[in-house]
Amino acid sequence: MRQRDYIMAQKYNPELVRNLTPSFHKRSDLALNHAHATAFIQAIPGLVGFWPTAERDISGNSHTLTRSGTIKTIQYDNNIVPYVQYDRAGSAELYHLDNADLSITGTESYVGSGSHGLTMGGWWQFGRAPSVREYLMSKWDSSPNQSYRMYKLPSDGKITFALSVDGINTTAWLFGIIPPQDTWFFLVCRWIPSTETKLYYGLATDNNLTTLTSTGLTKANIADTSARFQLGSQDAGSDWLDGRSSMSFLIRGNVPNIYIETIFDLTSPLFAAT
Repeated sequence: MRQRDYIMAQKYNPELVRNLTPSFHKRSDLALNHAHATAFIQAIPGLVGFWPTAERDISGNSHTLTRSGTIKTIQYDNNIVPYVQYDRAGSAELYHLDNADLSITGTESYVGSGSHGLTMGGWWQFGRAPSVREYLMSKWDSSPNQSYRMYKLPSDGKITFALSVDGINTTAWLFGIIPPQDTWFFLVCRWIPSTETKLYYGLATDNNLTTLTSTGLTKANIADTSARFQLGSQDAGSDWLDGRSSMSFLIRGNVPNIYIETIFDLTSPLFAAT
């Protein structure tokens, strides 16, 4: 009896794969998303700091942010995404002493005029309902050392961004965003001098980012002060975050929308898997 030749059905259409390659990854898994996200963020012009919270020195401290004690870093989902666990006792206060890199004013002569500004954000999680002010990212201390900050209000949990042009007087933008408790959320604030302040927000399962723009109360510069740069608190060592952070970044300049949207698209699958 003649043996029949069997032709296996193809799982994927190779021509379709080639056509879609410019728009999509050839593979889709968490490790690939992590690899692309890290490389993409590190290549953004004006990047001052990127804290995926994976690197550690022999004492357990971050190489680029210091503190007294060991940062509680936990890995999950097959060691894909590390994060820092904060509490209100300040057990994971991350900071860097003031230096020129962190003193973003929005008037730097070596930055193109169309790129002046500040962009900061990352992935965050709040561990408690609103009761006290909780800082996400800041270069802020008591007057006259106030530069920029992003935090949660104690009254209702709304996200607020504030800056000072002279280190003393504060301008704050109160956005109507209230992230849910114990849920990863993506948050970026972008300030363009004398033009606008814009907030980007999304949960890991969202298809698109929510954006809120304010063109009121615009300021031309940010004060260059001696306050420390911090994640999860302010320079005075108070208003500690009770929650988590991962993939945090600080950029000197106003990052185009497409960059911020791409960061979200690349990283959201990592946090949706938790």
